Amino acid sequence: MKNTKNISIVLFAAAFLLVLGFGVRLVADYYQYQEGLKSYPFYFYMVGRGLTFLAPAVLCIIGGRKLQPAHVKKDKK
Repeated sequence: MKNTKNISIVLFAAAFLLVLGFGVRLVADYYQYQEGLKSYPFYFYMVGRGLTFLAPAVLCIIGGRKLQPAHVKKDKK
């Protein structure tokens, strides 16, 4: 039971780092993006980075929620 708690904490931390990496990389893309030289709009960068960073983050959150121990008190009789 303790092992699954540690794994869920690691998955939540990985999801947080992926979301943080998405923000950092998107800001870097924004500063590198030059509208006149690119033939496609900036939101394509956002979609691509979202697939790269946010999709695995969602999977980590789902896995962390599944492994998170349920804090259910059992009735003592």
